[in-house]
Amino acid sequence: MEKFNLDRLAAEMQPMEKAEQTATIGGDYYYTPTGEYLDYVGKGDKIRVIDAATFHSVGCTDESNLNQFATLFSQAGGGAQAAIASKLADAQIYMADLPGDEAMYDPNSRQIYLSYSGSAVSGSNFYEICLVLTHELTHKQHTNSDMTTNQQEYMAYLAQKNDPYFSHCSAHFQYTIEQRLKYYKELVEKDSPGFYIPSSY
Repeated sequence: MEKFNLDRLAAEMQPMEKAEQTATIGGDYYYTPTGEYLDYVGKGDKIRVIDAATFHSVGCTDESNLNQFATLFSQAGGGAQAAIASKLADAQIYMADLPGDEAMYDPNSRQIYLSYSGSAVSGSNFYEICLVLTHELTHKQHTNSDMTTNQQEYMAYLAQKNDPYFSHCSAHFQYTIEQRLKYYKELVEKDSPGFYIPSSY
């Protein structure tokens, strides 16, 4: 099973300066518990869950009022989390308890699981949840391919790095992905000298 563990990977890397650890770009993204996208409002980067009727009655441009009624993604029920994650990925996503891991792709069942306890989910960060899903979707894309594990990991990290959302992620997230991309590129160059290593799709 392929797993993406941001916290464990980050522990291997040098710590970032405190001033580099925060990124606030765009607005909070509002979804219904069934996964319907409503709008983005304000200056944050969180996924918030609210029913459509309340969203429209409160006023979809009033962030402070909206957030009195909205629930952060991390605090929403598993059904709402799965519905929203599935909408983001345009694929069926399941929620699971994966201590220490962000997500997992099971090549036998071809199912993707997003971890309740992963840092992306815990932070309710729209961009980072999307890229965690991108990582696992890339593994799913290469199911039954002749790629080695290291080659598949390189391609999964490359997909994250080249995604337009990458620039909106926290400095901590970006640094970790870049370091893991470098790590797997070196492994692939060593173990698979004939493998074409793209820098982008």
